[in-house]
Amino acid sequence: SLFNSQSSFSELVQLQLTRCFIDFQESKTGNDLKDAISLKTTAAYFCMTTRTLQRKLKVQDTSFSVILDNVRIKQINFHLSQGKDLFDIATLSGFSDGVSLGRFMKRCNM
Repeated sequence: SLFNSQSSFSELVQLQLTRCFIDFQESKTGNDLKDAISLKTTAAYFCMTTRTLQRKLKVQDTSFSVILDNVRIKQINFHLSQGKDLFDIATLSGFSDGVSLGRFMKRCNM
C-alpha cells in the first residue's frame, strides 16, 4: 500500500527513514541505527542499487543526505520537545556523541 499512494519517491524515502528512527527508538535490542539509515540499506529496502536510488532522487532535485538531514532535524526537534538530554538525543538521532550532534545543529542553524 505504501507504493500505491500518490507520494513522490523522495517522500517514500523520507517515510522509510522515519520508520527506521521509530523502530530504533522502540526496539529493546541494540540494533545499529547507522546501518538502518544508510544509503545502502535504504536502497535495498526499495530493491534497487544505491546508484539507482541516487538517480531517482536527483530527478526530484534532492539527495539522500538532504532527506536524511530533514528527518534528523524532525527527530531532534521532537526529542527536544520531550525534554530529553543531548546525549539521548544524539543517540536517538544516529550521532555518535553530543559533539557530532552539536556540529550538525550548528550546520543546520538550529
